[in-house]
Amino acid sequence: MAAMWHLLALLPLLSLVALSPVWALRTSASVAFHSLHLVSARDAWGYSQGGVYRTHDGGRHWQNRTPALTSGGLLEGGALDARHAWFTVSRAGEGPRLYRTRDGGVHWTWTRLFRQGSARVAFRDSQYGTAVVQLDRDRTHSAFVVLTSRDAGAHWGQVNSARPGHFRQALLQGGDLPDVSGLNDLRIQPGGFGLACGLSGPDQRPYVWQTRDGGRTFRDVAGQLPYAPAERRQFSSTRLAWSAGPLAVLLSDVQAGAPNERHVARLFRTEDAGRHWHTPAPLALPVHSGAALPAFADARHGWVWVRAVPDDQGQPGVSQLWRTGNGGENWRLLTPPFAATAAELTALSFADPQHGLAALRLGAGVSQLWRTDDAGEHWTQLDAS
Repeated sequence: MAAMWHLLALLPLLSLVALSPVWALRTSASVAFHSLHLVSARDAWGYSQGGVYRTHDGGRHWQNRTPALTSGGLLEGGALDARHAWFTVSRAGEGPRLYRTRDGGVHWTWTRLFRQGSARVAFRDSQYGTAVVQLDRDRTHSAFVVLTSRDAGAHWGQVNSARPGHFRQALLQGGDLPDVSGLNDLRIQPGGFGLACGLSGPDQRPYVWQTRDGGRTFRDVAGQLPYAPAERRQFSSTRLAWSAGPLAVLLSDVQAGAPNERHVARLFRTEDAGRHWHTPAPLALPVHSGAALPAFADARHGWVWVRAVPDDQGQPGVSQLWRTGNGGENWRLLTPPFAATAAELTALSFADPQHGLAALRLGAGVSQLWRTDDAGEHWTQLDAS
């Protein structure tokens, strides 16, 4: 597809934010984290409904770093390190704004990312970013555009989109990507290699599309993935668990197609920008379980959370946390204290092969945080809720 470059951003505005007092989890349970980004053993960023927070002591105390120009809305964010972080928020009638900081949240700049919709942004380094702007959607279809930036998010250009069909906005003309509702991840590396993953369509094949030219063209590469013929019509969802340079790790949910078959999670790895793929033996999951959610620290060290769902008699199950240290060749079942609770795990993040944070939602506006310093073998609760 020919590149459709539209410079959409206005001049960034600098927002000075007064430092907020330290917020301690033990004395305030009013923040419910839906996203955590542990960037070192002690530094992490957390995002909530309308707020962004930072910790320097491994999650025991948090500082409010929410810029004054935001008001309400779910903040979708990320972080590279203790100083560089970002989030998007949509305001009625304005479209999504992108907020960025380079000094740990003391100051923020914001850019109007697009004139409509909502957005998710990922930066691979301090300069190169990818954004997916959701224009419209219903239960089965989605209209979105793909943007990239090479100047730390100050300016963005459209490079691709969903195909026109169910939705026929002019911005979709020439788009390569399927318009199924449920794009989980889309990341493009500075060298041009990128992957788009999501919910499978009616054919139940893996939703995996690849670009080598920075997003200007995408092609379906599900047929290149090595999986069993019996699984061809059983894939429900694929996520991009980790990527950097030519390396990438995908995690696919494969539903049981018959009573004697298992629900499994299948890992796919590439070390050469998608030219060749390898898959270890699948990870067998409980019959009554939800989607497998990955959290990888690098291409070899990863964790998969499997949420339990009630069985046919309505009895609750026990959720599972699995760990691999060799790219999925072997898995170890861990026993975190929160696996047997009914609380929803909303965030799981590892900075390296040893240090991780997890957030559980106990109720409206209430989070419970847990920390591990030994790869998930043992967990310490950080809040008193």
